[in-house]
Amino acid sequence: MLLVAAVPIVLFFACMEIISLSFQIGVMKRNYEIERLIDIARREGIGPVHDSYEFGVGRNVFKEMRFKWRQAPAMLRFRPQVTVFYLAMVIALLGGAVILALV
Repeated sequence: MLLVAAVPIVLFFACMEIISLSFQIGVMKRNYEIERLIDIARREGIGPVHDSYEFGVGRNVFKEMRFKWRQAPAMLRFRPQVTVFYLAMVIALLGGAVILALV
């Protein structure tokens, strides 16, 4: 019974991992934007495109990148190890519970 009770805990940590992954993706997108602005400044000098940039991670990354559950499958396609890890943990827990129930 304890093994079955652990399944929600595993699912909770899987959800936390997905939410953390969405923030990582938001930060990476912001880094790409900064890199693009630096490249433009290096090639052409500072221009009007640079004036629109807002400093601050909290104002930019977390404002623009709100977590949505419908985005989770797309995020997990790029990190299949996350899906496999948590799925294997759930299967192992449920399998262990079945084996213990049969013994």
